Amino acid sequence: MKLSMSMLARALVKYEPEIHILRDAATIRGVRFLSDDRKKYALEYVYIGEASGYFQDQRYSDAMILVSGENQIICHSSEMEPLLNDILSAFDDYSEAEERLAMAASRQAPAAEIVEIAGNVIDGPCLVFDMRGQLIYGIHREFLPERIRLNLQNTGTLGVENMSQVLVDERGEVRHDISDEPLLLHPRDNDAECAVSMYLTTEGERVGYMMIFSENENDARIALQCEKWIGGFLSRAREFTDSASDHLAPPQVLRQFLEGAQPSRLAIQRLMSETDTQPYMVLMAVKSIGARNDTVHHLLMADLKRMPMKCTACEYQDTVVILAGQRVEAGVLSFFRSQRWLGTLAMGVSMPVHHLSELAVAYEQALFAVNADTSGGIRRSSDYALAFLLRLISENKMSAFLRHPAISVLENYDVKNRTDLLMTLKTYLQQSCSQNRTAEALHVHLNSLKYRLRRIVELTGLNLHDSEELLYLQLSLRIGPRASIEPGNVC
Repeated sequence: MKLSMSMLARALVKYEPEIHILRDAATIRGVRFLSDDRKKYALEYVYIGEASGYFQDQRYSDAMILVSGENQIICHSSEMEPLLNDILSAFDDYSEAEERLAMAASRQAPAAEIVEIAGNVIDGPCLVFDMRGQLIYGIHREFLPERIRLNLQNTGTLGVENMSQVLVDERGEVRHDISDEPLLLHPRDNDAECAVSMYLTTEGERVGYMMIFSENENDARIALQCEKWIGGFLSRAREFTDSASDHLAPPQVLRQFLEGAQPSRLAIQRLMSETDTQPYMVLMAVKSIGARNDTVHHLLMADLKRMPMKCTACEYQDTVVILAGQRVEAGVLSFFRSQRWLGTLAMGVSMPVHHLSELAVAYEQALFAVNADTSGGIRRSSDYALAFLLRLISENKMSAFLRHPAISVLENYDVKNRTDLLMTLKTYLQQSCSQNRTAEALHVHLNSLKYRLRRIVELTGLNLHDSEELLYLQLSLRIGPRASIEPGNVC
């Protein structure tokens, strides 16, 4: 584990050190002794020695100094051996904490357990929230600003007033949201009150966020150094990974359904509240043509999150999956068509989905449409389904031997007598057994058509009023050796 000078300063607090840190970074992996050859100093080490060899000022005659780059920590009235032991202990303490965090995350421990372990290496309140702003767990809440502490106590959230404040970062720039990287933020009118904030992400999805409040500058620097790796372990906590958790974000709930899991009732309600599901839903799967392009997928996800329409999207396997209601579908498709990289992507649209339990099947439908062609664009599974089923039947060697026997009878009769009874039957079935429309399609008199139909029944024994026999006939007439998956490839 690499430490920063701020982290070392925390370990040496009993010495009441002078801290001079200009640019802090967790780069230190060991300790060495100061020498005259300072050109060989490397940022991956902290160098320790007597401050009197570094400064001419008599105030530092009994002090020890730690140096890393431009950063210095000066400990007065200290001796080399105990100071060195405390520095080495700091490496051990942080490494032990990291190991415990990794073990807890690997077994998907509760967030409470992970935060308690993190409390060994950070000072001040540490809070973890889900994406709805509901507090999951926090430590040292008694040290929070009073208004925040009361809101947490009464509502379990930071409160609208606190969340709506204009926040600025350490450079004074206004921030309207936290980010995926640790940010030191404070209200614009209160420099003393600050917190390091960061989103927690699992499989590329934001699942929650954490905040570490700091009482002084050094604690804030430590939080900035530690929050990234602590957050990496927290994002694997049970609350963000277990399908039974009430804290899952809507994209996670969608992914759970696709994987065949059963999310909790509250998590399902959150998905429904953030997705327009009326009057029915469709599932859309977007995939790169040819080689997988994660960059394009990430850009698509980012654009979808900025859309004003209520839909939920997640990355699943090698696709981006979008769940939207029928009222929103047209807007999503319009957005997709407008994208500059449309030609590199294919979108498959499922058949209507009426229950969330059908999402796994809907995904297979959408993926089937995506793979039905090698080009980009939008394809509906319903346009390809019948042709695909017919091709499956046609490719079975037994299909040719199991065609309705009436077809062979009519084929042979037409050849011998130069008639068109088989074509008449095909047209009759295509026209949904309407005699008037069939006569118009064949350009024959209605009486002539009736004669042909009677002749077909006499020759084959068909019952043209039996729905099952009509289906058998239609399938037999539509399967052929060259059936392919193309929309509309039916007789």
